[in-house]
Amino acid sequence: MESARWSAGIAPFGRLAESFRVLGHPVRLFLLHLLEQSGGELSCADLLRRTGATKAALSQHLGKMAAAGLVRTRREGRYLFVALASPEVGQACSRLCASLREGSRAPDENPT
Repeated sequence: MESARWSAGIAPFGRLAESFRVLGHPVRLFLLHLLEQSGGELSCADLLRRTGATKAALSQHLGKMAAAGLVRTRREGRYLFVALASPEVGQACSRLCASLREGSRAPDENPT
């Protein structure tokens, strides 16, 4: 009985763990950061220009992010746009990055 309760309690964290696994690549974190900083949406052409990635590499990264529910795409004519699936995802990434930067300061760099 204990094992069944454990399994039921941990089940919702499976999708979250998959999202973290997908975000375990610096390029994907950078893409998330770019999208968040731009207001949530950019064209693939903009992402290519800002990252310097190849079309194939960008496509692979965005595909994994879309499959994990982190981004969504829309087509407008011949242009493909990528947007955060939820603004909270980008905000959480930005807050975490800021927190880690603050925590990585040398002790004499921390304001008193």
